Amino acid sequence: MTSLQDRFTKFLFVLFFLSMASYGQRVKKISNYYKWFDGIIGIENTGLYRGVEYVEAYRTINDEHKFFESPLFREGSIVYGGEPYFNVPMKYDLNEDQVLVNLDSKYGFSVFKLIQDQISDFTLDGHHFVRVNYKDKSGSNISGFEEILVSNPYFTFLKKYRKTPLERTKDRRLYYEFKSKNRYSLIYREVYYEVKNQNDIKKIFSEYKKEINGYSNKPLKNYDFDKYMKNVLEIVYASMTKDIKTSNP
Repeated sequence: MTSLQDRFTKFLFVLFFLSMASYGQRVKKISNYYKWFDGIIGIENTGLYRGVEYVEAYRTINDEHKFFESPLFREGSIVYGGEPYFNVPMKYDLNEDQVLVNLDSKYGFSVFKLIQDQISDFTLDGHHFVRVNYKDKSGSNISGFEEILVSNPYFTFLKKYRKTPLERTKDRRLYYEFKSKNRYSLIYREVYYEVKNQNDIKKIFSEYKKEINGYSNKPLKNYDFDKYMKNVLEIVYASMTKDIKTSNP
């Protein structure tokens, strides 16, 4: 039986069993049933093995690694080839924008680099990433994984994590340090905008410039820029919602 057939059989089983439960129970338990069934058929028989075996090309120094949060594998969830997988040992390579999984089988552990365009989204350490594919204002194609920081019916605010290598030498050996260079973006009316600061938000939502100018919190801006920008966009969202309610009483 193919991995696709395995997953389909499992899906039918989950639907039958959970049809007898309440909605809340279904939401809470569905991931457990997927994990249980994967344990029965063996993870090596699932679609996660559709990837390329990974070989590390960089030797790092000073713990300046290229991964999101940690160079260690941690359990996360992922939608791959349209199928959800839970409690997967994984890590996110910010230099190559690739998701790596550490899969166990009867032959031992193997690290695989998943096929990027087969991943729709994944969650790691409480951060939810989606694969975007948009054109910016200049017509350039933007694709890859970005974290969703704000999502509502009007716009989506995203953060792109990136790390670039710097060569270092120690004891006549070549090493690398990876430095972060992140960026922010906003998708509004199917257009992808790069966002660097509060002024960019005012340009996108010029009709709410006055409301945006009314917010200032320099300590938060310096300490937690993500939170600061979320607060700015909460003002925009509240203003847009108010206008829509006013125009549609």
